[in-house]
Amino acid sequence: MKSASRRLALLFLYLFALKVFAAEPLVIPLWPEGVPCLKSNATPEVEVIGRYSNVDNPTITMFAPDVAKSSGVALVYVPGGGSARFGDIKADANWLNSIGITVFVLKYRLGNYDRSAPLQDVLRAIRTLRSRAIEFSVRPDRIGVMGSSAGGHLSACAATMWDSAVGKTGHAIDVISARPNFAALISPVITMEEAVVHKGSPNVLFSVNPTPEQNQLLSLKKHIHSNSPPFFIVETMEDKTVSAKTSLQLYQALRDAAVPAEMHAYPAGTHGDRREPQFGPASKWSERCEEWLRFNQWIKPETHNFAKWENEVSKMVAGDQTATPPKKASIFIGSSTVRLWKTLGQDFPNAAVINRGFGGTEIVDSRHFADRLIFPHVPKQIFLRAGGNDLWAGKTPDEVFTEFKEFVTTVHATLRESEIIFIGLSPTPSRWSQAAREKKLNDLVAGFIKGKPLLRYIETYDMVLGTDGKPRADFFVSDMLHFNTDGYKLLAERVRPAVKQ
Repeated sequence: MKSASRRLALLFLYLFALKVFAAEPLVIPLWPEGVPCLKSNATPEVEVIGRYSNVDNPTITMFAPDVAKSSGVALVYVPGGGSARFGDIKADANWLNSIGITVFVLKYRLGNYDRSAPLQDVLRAIRTLRSRAIEFSVRPDRIGVMGSSAGGHLSACAATMWDSAVGKTGHAIDVISARPNFAALISPVITMEEAVVHKGSPNVLFSVNPTPEQNQLLSLKKHIHSNSPPFFIVETMEDKTVSAKTSLQLYQALRDAAVPAEMHAYPAGTHGDRREPQFGPASKWSERCEEWLRFNQWIKPETHNFAKWENEVSKMVAGDQTATPPKKASIFIGSSTVRLWKTLGQDFPNAAVINRGFGGTEIVDSRHFADRLIFPHVPKQIFLRAGGNDLWAGKTPDEVFTEFKEFVTTVHATLRESEIIFIGLSPTPSRWSQAAREKKLNDLVAGFIKGKPLLRYIETYDMVLGTDGKPRADFFVSDMLHFNTDGYKLLAERVRPAVKQ
């Protein structure tokens, strides 16, 4: 009996150990043929609470999403830490896994080696993933890099110096491209020029006082060219560790080279990965990054989730029961441009208007909730301002146009005498990259509406453009996405002739 119990206990322990072992992430050595210039007298590697230093044997550690969720995108995650150590990145790995990205955390050689070692390691990581893509269940044309601070610098090195001779060792794998398909940088060290450099980076990267030539080599704005991959950059103006000027210079260099780039410069926030609520919009940088990834089709748009608006919609419905809005009013519905229109009633004092905007929504949301937000009020007019978020989520203008027509069909099936007015999209500085798609959507809607009863189109595309043909920043709040008071004055002027008293 005791023997049977013992065998059962051992079996349980074996199965438990097997489960734990299986859950351990896969660690892949980067230099199976031998680490270049490996130091025989190297200081032993040190790990303290998830932070490593004195690395001599570079690896990538794989964190994979659930198979059903995997997008096939691989990301080489380059931790920061002053180029001398790097820490635990489980939070970022979990987030990236949640959106279907397979994460490979790079453990790279640091200041105890010369300047070529970190670049060799990150480029070898990309080449390894590309050459073994089938083995890791990732796509060779969907391999990106991400890093913060010094990790952002090395990520930017990979995105600008992927074919550098410094990053090659003469191994056969060097023939495989190390160009990442995209780069995401958070508070990155970009330049080694003395005026704005992060003071510790040059000495750590070079292990000696760097020469002007060495500083020039790692001042990455000088390495941008037209074939550079798309960039996503996050900065805060309060960062006292790495000046935001360096990222602004990089962004300008990318623009000058016509390289797709998106930059978010937040007024508040400390250096590095800031997710705490007290930093306001900066704490949501990962959401903006996810939007960018979806917009550029690196990861697919999610299945639409109506439930996330339920709380906001329920509050509006409850408010209607407390103070019943008038019938035959003009309803304004759509995304945040409508929701944030605080002067709506003042702008149209001779008309009964109802604001039913809920921020971040797409056209399909306005259609889905029409039975609760529109139909009960039997409005004589329905002003719809939406579609920008649809495009930002990765939909094509034709797809969004189809959803607009479905909105019209749904509304007119119940409200046969209500006029539907589409307020055209106007470009914004923060989403200037989708301006052409916004213009195409406007044209599709305007062409469809022309000559049809109970449909009207209001042009606003040119409303905020300056003499250079781009949106003027002085019409927007600090996020460069939403109108300020002056922007809403312009919008009201365009809409006013269509509002019925």
